[in-house]
Amino acid sequence: MPYFARYNKIFDLKILISKIAFYFLLSPAFLLTNRALFAEPETEDALETGRYAEAASKYTNLCGKGCGNTDVKELVSSFETENVGDHCNRLGVAYMGLKNFKAAIRSFQLAVSCKDSSKFHSNLALAFSYDHNSKLAEIHYEKSMSLAGNDPGSFSAMLNYSIFLIKKKDFSKAEELLQEIIHHKTHLFYARLYLGYSFYQRKKFEEALSQFDQGIQENQKYPDLYLYRAYSKYQLNNLAGAEYDLNQAELLDPDFKNPKIDQLRSLIARRNQGRIR
Repeated sequence: MPYFARYNKIFDLKILISKIAFYFLLSPAFLLTNRALFAEPETEDALETGRYAEAASKYTNLCGKGCGNTDVKELVSSFETENVGDHCNRLGVAYMGLKNFKAAIRSFQLAVSCKDSSKFHSNLALAFSYDHNSKLAEIHYEKSMSLAGNDPGSFSAMLNYSIFLIKKKDFSKAEELLQEIIHHKTHLFYARLYLGYSFYQRKKFEEALSQFDQGIQENQKYPDLYLYRAYSKYQLNNLAGAEYDLNQAELLDPDFKNPKIDQLRSLIARRNQGRIR
């Protein structure tokens, strides 16, 4: 299909990553920890509601008190909570939200110094990636994978690594990781989203369409999925189906603004007029 070469840049991977990055930076188990030990409730609210400067200010103090403090570590251990590196991990997340990637790197490095955790190495790798240091990012992703087990947190690290591999165009390795995540039935929506992206980039349009179909079954309210599925249908010459998906994306979110919608509508109109084959 010769038209593919002109219109294969339908996905902005940076936008896709930014939409889900912070979900995976935070360990779900952290929310179950003793709030008196780890943070004031309003501190957690600040981070989870995007008040990153406020969260960074508070977690700077908590990270400094926690990491390296033997007494605190013993107390935390006795409560069977996550290790004190979570303070520094959350500080790193706050800095990521502020786009201060070097400060995020320092915070995640402190988290790693508290515990050699797959999660913390994955977050550190992501920060290095945003700071345009692919070499160190890969080192920490590989360390993250070496520490990963079968717990849910390890699969979020695997997802982050697969996204990194896609950016490197190492599609086969990324797809292996994504298939493993799907096999364990964790993070299904995100895994299918990126697996579809990888297939599309390799011009495997039917496989991409299948993943977007299944992703929509798992999350029917995410407009981007309909947009990506629309492009897959367009590549397969299902123009009516592509138009339907564009309409669905806009119906789900009237404020959903993406120039790719207008671009695809233009392509559909031109192909209907016989100007693109």
